[in-house]
Amino acid sequence: GEVRLNGAPTANHQVMRTNAGFVPQEDLLLGFLTVEESIQFSADLQLKAPAEQRRKMVDQVIRNSGLDGVRKTKVGSQVVRGVSGGEKRRVSIAVEVVGFKP
Repeated sequence: GEVRLNGAPTANHQVMRTNAGFVPQEDLLLGFLTVEESIQFSADLQLKAPAEQRRKMVDQVIRNSGLDGVRKTKVGSQVVRGVSGGEKRRVSIAVEVVGFKP
């Protein structure tokens, strides 16, 4: 097989590392955190930017992911009711995307 980025072949692992992310099939989220807290936690761990800049990035990712209406809702688990399955999937993607450098 061949790895391509925007249609062009690439063998450079550093390029792929900065332009691609991995979202597992099963959502690995903490059910007791809200959507916003989950994404903020990921940003705080992955980014070295100042707190205010991380906050703005989290807000932008939430808006772009269509999660603004559930930002204060708990993610939920098998025991605790939370966001829907589709929303949970978008939270998983947002947790990964927020770590990309602007």
